Amino acid sequence: MNGCTPRNLRLLSAVLVFSVLFLWITGCSGQSVNRTSKRSAGQTVEMHGLVAALESGPSENGVGTLRPVISRGGEQLYRDDTGYCERHGVATVWEFDSPVLWIFSGDVGTFRVLEKSGFG
Repeated sequence: MNGCTPRNLRLLSAVLVFSVLFLWITGCSGQSVNRTSKRSAGQTVEMHGLVAALESGPSENGVGTLRPVISRGGEQLYRDDTGYCERHGVATVWEFDSPVLWIFSGDVGTFRVLEKSGFG
């Protein structure tokens, strides 16, 4: 039986597209700028004059949470009200060419925060 069925080819294509997107978003383009913050409170990353930080949030069901915060010059512009579980992993990544923050969470999913008028 031939393993190159249309279903297998679609699956392979999806995996390839996801892999390329992941590498592009996480900065495997040869740039030496640190644009990511992973997993622990207090880590910050700056891009486009903005600072993204993961701050400790309240425990939910006995599990610690992290909340992404965006600021500029010490002024808080955005604070996520979702508690992302520390145990499942949380990472933030700035897009290289625009002020867009991606939030990757093992328990909640993937989100992006766009600056429209002050991240409000």
